[in-house]
Amino acid sequence: SFQKKHDIILDLHSKSYSNKEISQYLNDRNIKTPHGKDYYPSLIWSTIKKLKLRDKRLVHSPYELTNFEF
Repeated sequence: SFQKKHDIILDLHSKSYSNKEISQYLNDRNIKTPHGKDYYPSLIWSTIKKLKLRDKRLVHSPYELTNFEF
């Protein structure tokens, strides 16, 4: 599942694995991208970036409603 792959990527990243090492780890275990392809370092980088942005948006950013009328 996507969540399991994301958890693996973030776990390895938190253990200071490089993007190249993470992509090799996933490819060595035959874990494919959502499109069925091999991972490569720049894809790991963009995945980590998107996961961090999503986490920040969902967890750390309260919404504030202002200036609306009925």
